Amino acid sequence: DEDEFELAVAVYASIGQQALREELEVTALTATRTLRSTTPPSFLDDCAGIELRDGEPDEAPVTQEIARTVPHASLALVVTGSSLDAPELRARAAHVPAGVRTVIVSVGEHHELALQTRNLLTVATLGSAKDLPRLMRRLVAA
Repeated sequence: DEDEFELAVAVYASIGQQALREELEVTALTATRTLRSTTPPSFLDDCAGIELRDGEPDEAPVTQEIARTVPHASLALVVTGSSLDAPELRARAAHVPAGVRTVIVSVGEHHELALQTRNLLTVATLGSAKDLPRLMRRLVAA
């Protein structure tokens, strides 16, 4: 669904841009490439080029790429659509190295804002970009 995809990209771009503004070290990955993450403008330019892929949604390559590219990350954030349920998302997170706090944000127009945290894994759902500030506050508090 294109609207869901656009929401996912907007959420990804917003969170990444904020992290860069706070001068955090960011490695930004998509299912197909690494985005420039040296400055907020270059990151947003690359986010604008993210394209919807046909076929089955598959976040496993992204989580596997996180393990290969940034195995010592302090936080891994994955933004995805609504096609996978919470148990499937938790299974995908198993690819992220042990000890890395992992946040998976599932976006979908029928999602209510919610967070479920188990150990270092948080699965969040988000239905609207207007709820992103509340989500971020809750993630920081979690």
